[in-house]
Amino acid sequence: MRPALVVLFFAALAVLLSAAPGTCDDPTFKGICVVASDPGASSAPSLEGDWKQHVVTTEFGCSSDAQTMASGIYSTARTYYAALPTRRALNRNIQVRGPNGKVLTLPVLDVGPFCVRDESYVFGSARPLAEIYRGQIVPVAGCNRKYRATGAGLDVSCQAARELGISGKGYADWRFV
Repeated sequence: MRPALVVLFFAALAVLLSAAPGTCDDPTFKGICVVASDPGASSAPSLEGDWKQHVVTTEFGCSSDAQTMASGIYSTARTYYAALPTRRALNRNIQVRGPNGKVLTLPVLDVGPFCVRDESYVFGSARPLAEIYRGQIVPVAGCNRKYRATGAGLDVSCQAARELGISGKGYADWRFV
């Protein structure tokens, strides 16, 4: 192999190895993304045990807000479910701890609230974009640009909200299980 190719190879390898994990889906990320080649690897990183704390949580899918969710299920057909702002979380289970201390395990059946591509929050350590831009129009692709952000990073079904001690809007902690 020629020396110039060897240098180029190692330079490319260094760039690949220095790519920050969990940032590939961030719209501002300009690096190179490394994808796991293990066919048994999950497409979404496991964060079991890591609680996202004090997240603005809103109820949705109530009779006045009934809708078909991203999972294809109509919201009033199920009693317990949640929504997180990325499609990559669909059909995973989360635990939600309400302000009353109760913990529920809920399937993620919808995408939202407010944003649909907030992977840095869901799978990383960032706070929800809707919280960062609370009261403003979120200037990020994949977020609702018609309304000002409510701050919510988690939606739960009406029944789940009641059991968690949330009426309309409140705070909760959540994690993948």
